[in-house]
Order: sequence, then structure tokens, then C-alpha cells
Amino acid sequence: MQTERVVLLALPRGQKVFCELCQAPATVRCGGCGVTYYCEVEHQNADWVSVHEKICQLLIPLRTVLPFYDSEKKRQHGQEQKISREKFLAELTHNVAQKFLFEGKHEDAIPAALHSLKFTISVHGLNSSELVPAYLMLAEASLGEFGWSHIRTVLFSSEAQ
Repeated sequence: MQTERVVLLALPRGQKVFCELCQAPATVRCGGCGVTYYCEVEHQNADWVSVHEKICQLLIPLRTVLPFYDSEKKRQHGQEQKISREKFLAELTHNVAQKFLFEGKHEDAIPAALHSLKFTISVHGLNSSELVPAYLMLAEASLGEFGWSHIRTVLFSSEAQ
């Protein structure tokens, strides 16, 4: 696992980068792919242990600027390749999260489940029923990690407000 500090002045003007896991402002990025950002090294480590090690290099073509295509046919082919990669990654990350859940490693399942949800949204859109398995996986990982008592506390505290 390689870590690089985010140099804000090196980013294009106005571009902000956020943590892959919690969406907080990023301070570090993966030195392997250079396209995945984290708020702290602990989140990078959690993602690496969970799934990032398996998908690090696969993220580069998805998270970099698409090339300019000189024909509609080439543009469509590029878009089809992107969707194919995202489908593959959605399935891979889902399987990794599922494996961790079967092993009782709920904390390790959370980053993989988050990736599965993100890739599934990218492929199918926000209103698709295809999102249900990814949401259920994330819920199961979160319940296993934090337990019902924590969930009840959060729910009841939000009702009181």
C-alpha cells in the first residue's frame, strides 16, 4: 500500500477530492492508482484490506478523463468498455463483501459493500431495483459491525430531534 499526500495546488482549480469511505475532504491518496482519495491513512488502510488491493489498477481507466474519440463508433465502444468494467467491479466488490460477511468480518465488508453500491449505481442509476442487493449487503455489514444497540441509539436520537 502506497500513500501520497494530496497537494491541493496541484488539483485543477475548483476541484475538490473526498474520502472514498466517508466523503470527508481528502488529505491522502493511493500511490498505486493515484485516483482514489482518503481523509486519513486509517481509511486508506481499511479500504486496502477490504478490496482496494484487488481493484487498485482497475480503477485507473474508470477515474481518469476519457480520451477524445474521432468517431461516434469509437466513442460508443469506449462507453461500452467503461460500463463493462463497472459491471465487473460491481460484481467483484459484491463477492468480496459477501465473503467477509460469511467469515464474520463485518468491518472489512463495509468498504467492499460501499464500492459495490457505487459501481451498481453507476451502471444502473439511482432508481434501479438492481441496487437492493448492494444496499442489503451494506446494511448487513453495518449491523454486524455496530450492532443493534448502536443502531437503536442512532435511530432514537434522530427521532428526538
